[in-house]
Amino acid sequence: MIFIVFCVSLSYFVALMFSFKYRFAAIPLMAAVTTRVGLFFINELGIYNVPGSGHDAERFISRSESLVGMPWMSLLSLLDPGKGGVNYSVLGASIFKAFGSEGPTFAAINLVFATLMVAVVFVLVLKVWGKRAAVIAVLILAFYPFSLFNSVIALREEISSLFGILGAAAVVYWARSGGFYYLYLSALFFLLAANFHPGWSGAVVGLAAFSLWRSTQIIKLANSGRRVTRYEFSLLVSAFIFLAGVAVLLSLPGFSILNLFDGYVGEDGDIGDALTARFSREESLGGSGYPAFITHGDPITQPWLIPLRILYFLFAPFLWDIRSPRHMLGLISSLFYIFIFWKIYKHWDQVKQRSELIPIIFIFAGLTFVFAVGVTNIGTAIRHKTKFLPILLIFGSVAFHNLKIRFRR
Repeated sequence: MIFIVFCVSLSYFVALMFSFKYRFAAIPLMAAVTTRVGLFFINELGIYNVPGSGHDAERFISRSESLVGMPWMSLLSLLDPGKGGVNYSVLGASIFKAFGSEGPTFAAINLVFATLMVAVVFVLVLKVWGKRAAVIAVLILAFYPFSLFNSVIALREEISSLFGILGAAAVVYWARSGGFYYLYLSALFFLLAANFHPGWSGAVVGLAAFSLWRSTQIIKLANSGRRVTRYEFSLLVSAFIFLAGVAVLLSLPGFSILNLFDGYVGEDGDIGDALTARFSREESLGGSGYPAFITHGDPITQPWLIPLRILYFLFAPFLWDIRSPRHMLGLISSLFYIFIFWKIYKHWDQVKQRSELIPIIFIFAGLTFVFAVGVTNIGTAIRHKTKFLPILLIFGSVAFHNLKIRFRR
């Protein structure tokens, strides 16, 4: 109980610190904490069972409790970059050893992670789009149901989201300054996120793709006779250093791009095998599964399956997917993402003018691809895409920057 009180107090303290610095956002920031704290206790008291608080969260809690008796060195030796579930269970066991083995103790730490994540999103959106967009972004995180769900139960979504948004923040500063240390800092944060969920490796892939694309652009400009600025040269050098680092990382034992598809290919598998394996299930999983024509097939000979998977990942459930009253909650996610992407399309000229957002879009694309090809269930898709909703808000807040509400008589 002491640890729960500590986490609640620390969450409010973080929100207060940012509220003192940015007083115009005090109410939204405090609301973001209060909604999470309130839902946390509502879930723990059994008034309402948050989706995911059943089997999924209980599995991590029971695994963590089974590790509590291990000596500290033996416990920490279980940490493995390729096993996100084990790493999260080690975190839970560490909390239990230090503060007591109660389920709410493990979940309470997510309140702090969530508050820090909201604060980082607020600052980034403020720097890019201004006060109005930043306040609306915080209000979305304060009341968006699926963001709230992730932050009050013992699941690894929130800690990976925190490292992910910190990585995105480092990318924004790299794109603005050209300092290579920001680029490596971002890779470190993304790899830490991947240590809790391997799908976050997609962020590194997206960042590497952007680095290669931007470097090619600068080289073409130089070859055309145009003078390369100091900033562009700094970007070029840091991108080459980063790409070299990624190449070295992938050459090390235990690291492979196939880790993104862990459990679906053997030692001799390749990317084609990995993608095919993701589409080999006979039927979609769960009561909110994708339609059968999306969940299986051959993505090599039927390449349209991949964009269909991405479309369902981002915008489902559609009306024809609703099978129960509980599924209606998913329409909030569907309508919200459709609105954001429609606004991005309408205001694309404004987005592309902000050069620091282009690498963020590459990162979001990498994450979307990795998670989309591996999911066949709408509920799971909503949980996964909520993990990197904060990254979407960095460039998607163009919707709120340009949002105008007219009242007619």
